[in-house]
Order: sequence, then structure tokens, then C-alpha cells
Amino acid sequence: MYLLVKWSSGSDKYKISIIPAVWVRNFDEDTFEENGDIDSRSYVAEWRSGKKTPRGGWPVYDCEVLKMSAKESDLKINEVDQTENKTAASKRLIMRNKRYMDDSSSDSEPIQQNKKMSAKQDRCDNILKKLKAAHEEVDSEADQLMALKNKVEKLEEENNSLKHKVVQAIPAILQKLEVLEQKTCERIIYSSDSDLQSRYGTPTRSTGNSTEALASSKSVLSAPVSPPPMKAAGKVEIHPGSKVFVEELAWALTNKATSCSSFVRSLTLAVFDVETLVRSNLRGGRNKRQQDGERKDALDSTKDHAIYAATLAKFPTATKSQIGSTINGKIAELRHNLRKQNSDKSPD
Repeated sequence: MYLLVKWSSGSDKYKISIIPAVWVRNFDEDTFEENGDIDSRSYVAEWRSGKKTPRGGWPVYDCEVLKMSAKESDLKINEVDQTENKTAASKRLIMRNKRYMDDSSSDSEPIQQNKKMSAKQDRCDNILKKLKAAHEEVDSEADQLMALKNKVEKLEEENNSLKHKVVQAIPAILQKLEVLEQKTCERIIYSSDSDLQSRYGTPTRSTGNSTEALASSKSVLSAPVSPPPMKAAGKVEIHPGSKVFVEELAWALTNKATSCSSFVRSLTLAVFDVETLVRSNLRGGRNKRQQDGERKDALDSTKDHAIYAATLAKFPTATKSQIGSTINGKIAELRHNLRKQNSDKSPD
């Protein structure tokens, strides 16, 4: 709340000022009357300059409250009017001696007075125009801000809708990719069986308690992949003597890997089922970062050693730590996908 006051004492006596209502002591805006007598409108006001209060307090002066308004801009117009009225009333008219006056001087005085009044009116009009322009600019900025907020809300709604559609379409896309990959692998295996035999050599086949050795026409060292595996009932031994068998299709897909990590990830899924991988890790035990977490079982050491041997046979420069990290990484990926599927299936 702001007040238009006229100072009754001090160096600014009879001057008009606009000050906050909190500067006027014991001022009550509910009981204030602009048309009341001068005694009811007389108060003591503080004159504050700066942010820090002096040690003895702010200086105080007697004043008369003329107007009260919630906006300072409304009181500025009244301040101009009060200043002009005071100046016009306090200024004494110059009475010239008629003996030294001629007709031309008497005619020019009203013209000069009219010019002064018109100049004052022009100043008031300019102030009003500036205030109106400021209000219009504020309103325009508020409208623009509201329009931008509406656009942002619409974009967020569209993004959420697109995200929901994409999430719903991902399972179907993954399923189609799996079917396509399976068909492609089957076509490669059954159409180029002779090529596979020339690449991997003729494996040994185990039947019951006896093992029949099949002749191999190529040396193991000359092949760019792991040593010739054994076959048993449609399965292939991933490394000679490991007694760990996988499906022929899975072994063919695994040997097409061009990097050590992709080879290990594919072979891990071929040797272990998903349920065993999810509830286990390479060495067993709890997560080092989550000591209170569930204790995991260790994977079968025989199968682990077979994976290590097959990987080192195909990628001699690989390290055991790299192979172990890849196995644990694949297990962590399966757990993450399983948690995500369960969260998507759970009702909101």
C-alpha cells in the first residue's frame, strides 16, 4: 500500500511525496478517510534512505496523508496534480504598474499563461501514455508466457503418447526379430551343411557308453575357430573333452561371432538356461554393492571351464577376467529385462 503525503515540517515542508504505508506510524488503512479533516489526516512518518537502519532510528517528520492506493502509479498522477495546484496557489501574481504598461504587454500575459498550462497538460498526457504503454507491455508478456506454457503442455502430452505407443510395440518387434533370426539361421545351416563341415571338420559322435571317432581331414590348428567338437543326439561338444554339449544350431550361431564378448554372451545362453542364469552368478555370493541382497548360486564350474576353453581356443588373445566379466554382464542384462517385463505387466 502507498500513500501520497504532504510534509508539514523539515527541509521538504509543503512538498509532495509518495511513500510506502509502513513508513507512517499508527496508520490504519481501514479507518482512513481522504475527505476527512486535516487533524484526522495528520501523522508522523519516517524518512528511510538505504537498507540499514541507523543506530538512533529513522528520522521522523510531520505529514498530511492526501491519498491512499495499492498502486504507486495511480498516486503519481495525483502527485503531479497536487504539485501543480500548490505551485499555482502559492505563487504570487505580479501586479505591474499600469502607468508603465502598454496594450501589447497586457495582451501577451494571457498568451504566456496559456502556453504554460498547455505545457503542463502535455507533460501529464505524456506520463499517462507511458503508464498505459507499460501496462499493455506487461499484459502482452503475460499472454505470451501463457501461450508458451500451453504449447509445452501439449508437447509433453504428445511425447507421453508416443512413448506409450513405442513401449507397447517393442515386444512385438522383438518377437518378429527372433522369428526372423531363427529362420535365417535354419536356412544358413541346412543350405550350407557342406560349408560347415569344411569349416569345423568332422566331429566325433558319442552313442551310449561307447564313442565312435570320425576321421577329420583338416588340422585343428589350421581352423580359425575352436577345435572340432563332438556330436551327441543333435548336440555338439563345445570343447574336446569338456563333455558340455549344446544344440548344433546354437553352436553354429555362436561360431559366427566376430568378437570375444559376443561369442561368450551367445555361448552362455546356449550352455545355461535363462532361469539358472537369473538366480546365479559366476562365483556365487551376494553383490558387493548390496550386502543385504539375495545370495546368488554359483554357476556349474564344469560348464564355466568349458566356456573358458572354447573362448580361448577361438580368441587366444582374450583373458579370463574379460570372459568372466562378460558372463556376469549377460546375467545382469537378463535380470534387468526380467524386472522390466514384470513392471510393465503389473497394473498401474
